[in-house]
Amino acid sequence: MDNTKTTTNFTLYAFGSVLFLLSLSVVKISIVQIGQIALLLFFIGILLDEYRQKSVRWGILWYMVGFGLLLSLISFASPEQKIGEYKFVIKYLFIFPPAYYIGVWAGEKLSLKNLISVLEVNIVLFMGFALLLWIYPVGFLVHDRGMHEFKGTFFESGGFAVILGNFLLTVVLLKLDMFKSFSKKDIALYVIALFALIWSHNKSVWLGFVSIVFMFILLKPFIHDIPNRVHSSELYSKLHIKKMIFLLLFLVIGFFIVNSLLEEPIVSIEMIKNKMQNERGKVVLVVLHLLEQSNWQGAYGFGFVERFFSTYTDAIVGLGGQVGMIFNSYLDVWISVGFLGVIYHLSLLWNAWDRRSLVTMALPMYWFVMLNTNPTSQSEYYFIFLGLCYGYIRNLNMRKEN
Repeated sequence: MDNTKTTTNFTLYAFGSVLFLLSLSVVKISIVQIGQIALLLFFIGILLDEYRQKSVRWGILWYMVGFGLLLSLISFASPEQKIGEYKFVIKYLFIFPPAYYIGVWAGEKLSLKNLISVLEVNIVLFMGFALLLWIYPVGFLVHDRGMHEFKGTFFESGGFAVILGNFLLTVVLLKLDMFKSFSKKDIALYVIALFALIWSHNKSVWLGFVSIVFMFILLKPFIHDIPNRVHSSELYSKLHIKKMIFLLLFLVIGFFIVNSLLEEPIVSIEMIKNKMQNERGKVVLVVLHLLEQSNWQGAYGFGFVERFFSTYTDAIVGLGGQVGMIFNSYLDVWISVGFLGVIYHLSLLWNAWDRRSLVTMALPMYWFVMLNTNPTSQSEYYFIFLGLCYGYIRNLNMRKEN
């Protein structure tokens, strides 16, 4: 991913369209979301083109499909009753590998300028549809949960916030990687996006932002001089700890000030108490008991979570019928397919992390936080953006060799 044009405009538009269509969570053809169909068609197009050029990334395909097959076999081996097991198997075998592959392709082939443009257009689209559907809900675009949410075409407001935060973070860091100054138009877009995140009432995104700055502060003393460094590492070496600490305090204090001014606070003592007693805290205790019963092996199978909590006698907020995952993706995967599932997801983060770029330092941390606070391991965006980081790293390695 450098500043030279390596893709056609049609390919760029197609990639941008896939990113937007994936947000249309309720628009389906049979049981398949329209975004997933677009993803597969785009993947097939890329694969055919690369096959003609003899440049297919076979190692990545075999890694993703191989792990998907292994986790599916672990699930099938479980004698427990499950609901919708096939949906998870289809995703791990036929949706997530193409999503990750497309991300790697984007990281290797798209110029930074083109990638930023695609992401900014999608940020505008996400927010535009959120405002439109907030004012005038269009039935076939909206997942109605019986509440008035600022979420656009996403399944819920949490999904909207997580993905918008991911796009916003990526754009800002890419521009910093390029040493590009922020125009008034850029600042206006980012401020509006921050207001949209506040309006979504999501807490995880802010935790992710704070965690990234905290990570930068912790790593700063250990990264003095990076061999063969690129622009971003030069920028990182010039960042002063005092400035980063100020940014950290600004984020934390700013959040609590805004939170106190809202008519319906994003966080409150009553809310935290309720979540610990009736929601997340309660889930953790049940999950730990299930893991203990399996001698900490888990592997109850995909779809076990929905089946178990749909018949669980002590009601837990947010779980039950039609809910296939718990809030913590790592615990969820551990229950479903054992520790190999956790290793699989941690390996994606490990492959995406590199200290030569702000993007590859920050995005893996962001998604690590999201997977610990949201069921986002089933999001195609998660695989695309971790793949994008890995593709960027491969690009940096190739440039280093040349």
